[in-house]
Amino acid sequence: MAADSFFLTIRLKKLYYFRMKVRVILAALLSLVLLVGCSHKKPTSYMPEPPIPQTGRVGINNNSEVSVRIAGYVQTRGSEIRQVELWVHIFPGQNFILHNLIDTDAGQLFNGGDKVTVYYVSDATVPGNPWTPLFSETVEVTIDGNLMIYVNSDGLYTVMPG
Repeated sequence: MAADSFFLTIRLKKLYYFRMKVRVILAALLSLVLLVGCSHKKPTSYMPEPPIPQTGRVGINNNSEVSVRIAGYVQTRGSEIRQVELWVHIFPGQNFILHNLIDTDAGQLFNGGDKVTVYYVSDATVPGNPWTPLFSETVEVTIDGNLMIYVNSDGLYTVMPG
């Protein structure tokens, strides 16, 4: 009987040490998970940097069946605003490229993020009313690479990269 209680004591001690080892390992794993999960670093995969707008040109393509006049355009960069009145004719199938009004040395290149607002009207008029253009429209684009404004036959427009 004394031998049985001796072996029982040894088994209980082994079981106690095994449970303690398991608890220590689990506590270490939990600490590691908490340390990694609660770190103060911003994960780059979740917070990508916003893209930087690219410099570019702005063009107008007359994709309509009537000639169009570019009345003018306005360039805005922050609080700086420049505008020009043009009244340039663009015949069907022709393009017109705008020029940078703020940085005149840049020629046709606008800074990324600049806003350009273009005003255009058709040369054709509403039948029976020679003082009302068939269409007139205002287009505002934000520069991010080269942009082309396509004027369609109904006077509406489409802005595409290019």
